[in-house]
Amino acid sequence: FRLPNRDSHIVKHIQTCGSDKVIKVWGKGEGGKWVLQAELEGHTGSVWKVCWAHPVYGQGILASCSADKTVKIWEEHVDPEAKKPWIWKRRAQFLESIESVETIEFAPKHLGLKLATGSSDGWIRIYKTENQLDVASWQCEHKFQIRPLKNNASLKSDSDSRTTSDVGLTCLSWSRSQFDDAMIVIGCASGSPQIWGYNK
Repeated sequence: FRLPNRDSHIVKHIQTCGSDKVIKVWGKGEGGKWVLQAELEGHTGSVWKVCWAHPVYGQGILASCSADKTVKIWEEHVDPEAKKPWIWKRRAQFLESIESVETIEFAPKHLGLKLATGSSDGWIRIYKTENQLDVASWQCEHKFQIRPLKNNASLKSDSDSRTTSDVGLTCLSWSRSQFDDAMIVIGCASGSPQIWGYNK
């Protein structure tokens, strides 16, 4: 499971995902017991990762990435009078990738509501909302493709299992620094991470 965000000291929700293609959202009930609040369905392949947006943009905004080559944005709507007070709706879907989307992460809050995605073919895409109050509208702000570093052996892919390209892209993470230009570190199966920065 993954925590809602790194800046939160009180964890009220966690989410799980996997090869069953279902995202499950859990919340703390009475006595601190974890209770299943919602099951989000819509992906047609294994869900590799889910992540929360910073709560300054809303208490319930999730992104998910999958082997089905898509990224989906979900938003929670709470209705205390409803039988199931936690209602999640899919608000957006990114379809640009032609390979499995391996990893995603929302940017730190000082950069705005942005989401970085990494696909198995080495393409990194950074999306931003056109209006931070409306998570249904996004645009691709930047995209670039990472390449294997010199002296690194390339990795063969297997189309019948979770695959990576020759780069071996596995994960990414934003720099949290507010004093430097935006930077992303990208993890590779070769063991040699790459750091990419934004220059104005």
